[in-house]
Parts: sequence; C-alpha cells; structure tokens
Amino acid sequence: MNNQKSGIIFSVIVILQGFLSACQPVDSLPRGTDYSCDLTQNPPATIARTSKGDIPVIRWKSTFFEGSGYTPENRCMEVSERFQTYYQTGLLHYLTTGVQNNQDIICVTRTNGGNCSGLLLTLEPGDDPEQVLNDLVDPNVRTIERSERTGGKLYIELIPELKSP
Repeated sequence: MNNQKSGIIFSVIVILQGFLSACQPVDSLPRGTDYSCDLTQNPPATIARTSKGDIPVIRWKSTFFEGSGYTPENRCMEVSERFQTYYQTGLLHYLTTGVQNNQDIICVTRTNGGNCSGLLLTLEPGDDPEQVLNDLVDPNVRTIERSERTGGKLYIELIPELKSP
C-alpha cells in the first residue's frame, strides 16, 4: 500500500511539473505587435509596441470631432483598440480610403486593391482622404513598406512589424 501511495504521489508531482512548465508567464513567450494609446505624449499617439521597439503610428492633433465627444484622447484610445482588433483578426495589412455613412474614412484591408474590411477612423468633412492617408504615417518613422495605386485608389502597405501575422 505504501508503494501504491508513493506511485500516486510521484504521478501527481510529474503531472503538476508538466502543467506548471506549460504555464509559462506570457512575457516569456514570443509576442507580436500590441497597439495602444499613449496619453503621456502631446499630442496623444497610437503606438505599436513591437519586438523591435515602440513605433508611433498616428499622432492625434485634430480637435474637429470634440463637439461630438471625440477628443484627441478618445479618438486615440478607440482607434488604437481598432488597430489591435484588426491586427489580432488578421485584417491589418494595408491602409486605404473608403466611404461609410456618406463620410470619407481610412480603413484596413488584407489585400492590395481590396475593399475596406474595417473602419479605422472617420475624416473631417472637406479632407482629402488620400492626403490624410499619406499624412497619417509618421514621416520620421518608417511605418510603410510601399504605397501604390490600385484601381485609382491609394493603398499603403504596412511594414512587417505592424502587419497581422
């Protein structure tokens, strides 16, 4: 009976060791990119946290939508969450322009020449969508791999660190 108890205890210990080694802290596992809003910057900025460091993606300067409750801080938080969601669902490869509810938008798509798969942000009335798209990427940081026109529309391909896997 004593040997049987020892065998059971040994088996439980082996199982626990296997279980505990499988439950490594998340920080020790390889990570992709995390998008978040950095409110400590002025203006607030959507940041991509990558294995190669933090990359600012959008700096939120416009106050146009404040009357509707969308301060630069609110827009930063909402759009950063969208970036993260689109990254996790595999939609974040290209940025392009589109129209939703009769308003010009910047959106994401998986393919060059593809239709909008998800809204990133709504533009101010009178904005030139392609100019905003060009201005969207920080000129001091290399965030795009290439941009090209497909079907008369501008598509900006994100660098591998910023794309969905």
